[in-house]
Amino acid sequence: MEQIVAVFGINWKLLLIQAINFGILLVILHRFLYRPILRIIEERKKVIDEGLQNAETAKEELNHIELKRKEALKENLIKSELLIGEAKKRAEELEKEAAFEAETRSRKLMEEARELARGEKEKILKEAQSELARIAVLGAEKILREKSL
Repeated sequence: MEQIVAVFGINWKLLLIQAINFGILLVILHRFLYRPILRIIEERKKVIDEGLQNAETAKEELNHIELKRKEALKENLIKSELLIGEAKKRAEELEKEAAFEAETRSRKLMEEARELARGEKEKILKEAQSELARIAVLGAEKILREKSL
């Protein structure tokens, strides 16, 4: 081994000093560079993990909200169909009531018109009878005058 050291011209003192310098440099770099970089990398990893977790949570919330929205739309659609059905039923009932009232009014008006026509007919007949009686009296009076003359 001494021959290898002599052939290559290795100085043990210089090699030892360089090894100590390298060790000191390694300790300094490890303490002031490697640890902070690892800490920064670890913090970034945590931030990224939190971001991914928040994104997943937001995605789940969005899906939940979308499901609630769809359910609300279905509910509102069902309610609106029920309201429309009730409105149609009420409209049909009102239509039937209006038709019944119109029919009742028309019957009442027809009955009143018949009564009025009967009353008018009786009045005309009475007038005709009184006119006939007057004409008969006038005719009898004329005949009596002619006979007395």
